Amino acid sequence: MAGVKITYNDITYLRDVLDITYDGFKVYVGSDLLSLPNLMLGGYGVIPGLGNIFPKLYIEMYRKFYGSRYGDAINLYRLLAKITNIFKIPYMFPAVIKYTLEALDLGIKRFVRPPMEEVDDRYRDEILDVVNIYGGYI
Repeated sequence: MAGVKITYNDITYLRDVLDITYDGFKVYVGSDLLSLPNLMLGGYGVIPGLGNIFPKLYIEMYRKFYGSRYGDAINLYRLLAKITNIFKIPYMFPAVIKYTLEALDLGIKRFVRPPMEEVDDRYRDEILDVVNIYGGYI
């Protein structure tokens, strides 16, 4: 079994890679926003940052897609897109993920390496509001 994880956030690049792969070659994406498009184009899956916080959202989206309930999968994808937009505080995305996992007391520390900076506590309420609103997907 062979495969690749594409972290380049460009759907045209993703399509081009999928066009040149062979049967059995698995294409994963690292971008949350390319998760459903990857499946729709024939890719295999996603290794999502937000999946650490909202795993049920991804599980449900994949079940709906593979169960041919495409409208439901798209609705979950729209919710995912909304959540990723909310997490656009002025820090790099991995730092926000780690901060959130620490705030949820999941044994993860917010430490990040440069050039990233740790999320400041002034964003705690904003982040936890998102987690509380969409907590059913944790």
